[in-house]
Amino acid sequence: MSLIVFVGILASCTHGSAADEKLVAKAADGGTITHANLYENPALGMSIHLEGSWQFFEQEDQERMGIAAAKSSRPTNCAGPLCGEAIKTALITKPSPLPPFGTIFLSAYKLDAKYLDRQKYPLSKFADVMMRGSLPPDQSAAEPMTEVKLSGHAGYRQRVRQAGSDEIKNIGYVFETKGYVLLMVAAAPTEASESKVQAAIEKMKLQ
Repeated sequence: MSLIVFVGILASCTHGSAADEKLVAKAADGGTITHANLYENPALGMSIHLEGSWQFFEQEDQERMGIAAAKSSRPTNCAGPLCGEAIKTALITKPSPLPPFGTIFLSAYKLDAKYLDRQKYPLSKFADVMMRGSLPPDQSAAEPMTEVKLSGHAGYRQRVRQAGSDEIKNIGYVFETKGYVLLMVAAAPTEASESKVQAAIEKMKLQ
């Protein structure tokens, strides 16, 4: 998935103030994972309780696993609403080196004030561009975009399937919070856990 490049590391659990450090993994963007299943990002006012155990998906691990997103970059002559300040992070289920594994990729772009006018720049237009831009060549939309509410915030959801198959590979979301427009792309570790990943995302808390 283009648009997305990311960082981090995670640790284990004990008690006390020193142990609290071990319970919290921190990413370069200020996001954290606590107790391996609570992702929080203060800059985005976001909190997600995830099923199972997760860790940050470091860029070198993405490259080693052949994730195309790890090699994507913004053009030097980039112009438009998605060329401003960006927060990017990725999570993967642990232990992670071998499939099946789940992933969540997040790209958040700070919008200039003029792009916050939803009469002139509808969120649906951002969603269409960002969803299509994140699709690899061997995947296609499995359904039209669906309007959803995420913690009271307007958003759009779209399921993606492998080309030539009905198998759902990813679920994409576009929404906005605190002046950012966000693309979140999630893949469940197994088909059976897809609904749990979707439920966790759709129950996220946004300020």
